[in-house]
This record gives sequence, C-alpha cells and structure tokens, in this order.
Amino acid sequence: MKKLISILIFSLLVNSNSVAETILLKCEYIDGKLQRYEDNKLVKEEKPVNPDKEYEIQLDPVLKIIKEGPWIGYGTEVLWRDDWVIWQSDSTVAGSMDVLVIFSLDRVTGKLTRNFKSLDRVIENGKYQKDSNGNWIRNMKWQSTNEYQCKVEERLF
Repeated sequence: MKKLISILIFSLLVNSNSVAETILLKCEYIDGKLQRYEDNKLVKEEKPVNPDKEYEIQLDPVLKIIKEGPWIGYGTEVLWRDDWVIWQSDSTVAGSMDVLVIFSLDRVTGKLTRNFKSLDRVIENGKYQKDSNGNWIRNMKWQSTNEYQCKVEERLF
C-alpha cells in the first residue's frame, strides 16, 4: 500500500511539472519621466537620466508566479489577474528614506510600467509618524515612471 501511494504521489509531481510553462519576456524601454517634489508638491518634471533600458521577466501563467524579474524577491507582493500582473516592493533604504517600486504588466498589450518612488518618513518628537491605519506618513521626494514594451522571447534550447 505504501508503494502504491508513493508511486501515485511521484506520478502527480512529475505530471504537474510537465504542465508548467515558463514564458520569457524581453521588455525594452519606450519612454519615461522623472518628477521632483518639495513638501509633497510637484516642482519639476524632466526626462530620467540613464533609465534601465531593458528587463527580462520569466512568468509561469499556470502557477501564476513570476519566476524572475525586476525587484522580485523577499517581501515582494504579487497580484495576478487575467489581463494584468502587478508586483510591488516597499522597503527602507536608510533611516527615514523609503523606496516604493510598483511594476504593472498588461498581459494583453505587453506594456510594462515601472513606478519608482522615493519617500521620506515624517518625524515628530524623534519618532516616525503613522496614520490611523498604521501606515507610515511619508513625503514624496521624487517619482520616476518608465514604460517598456514586452515581447515573448523564444529560447534556443
């Protein structure tokens, strides 16, 4: 009986791996803008300097996961829908400086948008301030929004 269960489990594992499909996307930079803020007010808008020119992303639509891609790692939140995939990372860089990066991939058009925000936490009486929902109160320093066009890249082997 144990052998039968082992064979059944092993065959299910092998079968599920054969169904998994990895799609490789190559995304090339189209356009972008950099916005600078003071006291949460937009003061200047310009073209980004040296934006990332391309990204490679590996998706598994069966398992609804991103195997590899920009900012994919520990603490990354992924939201997968039929027409789009969004992932974000909210992290502390140093002291009161936070970085929020949000990627949005339109699965119909292949358009990838990267929104990169630099934020400073509000400090009063030596303590970082939170709102009524427990989220940090932060002031925007700058925001960079870049657009990419993604295409399916075929592997040679």
